[in-house]
Amino acid sequence: MWKSRPVIATPVGGIKVQIEHGHNGLLAKSTEDCAEYMVKLLTDRMLAESIGAAANRSVRDRFLIPRLVQDHLHLYSEVAGTQATTETGA
Repeated sequence: MWKSRPVIATPVGGIKVQIEHGHNGLLAKSTEDCAEYMVKLLTDRMLAESIGAAANRSVRDRFLIPRLVQDHLHLYSEVAGTQATTETGA
């Protein structure tokens, strides 16, 4: 996902948190689904590029260290009873 490539995965564990089916990846419930999605991505370049770009944005916005640090700071602020501010305003 970080390399802007479309991902096909099975909907188990943390993958369900990371991938929104049809938006930033594809979730295959069977071998047949996986094969169908592979053919679809290989024949529809625009779809593959769109899913790959969304996957990269998702990783950047939700799973990199700066985002995790921001979440921790926000939590500490809530516990301390103060309001956290960030440069992005998020």
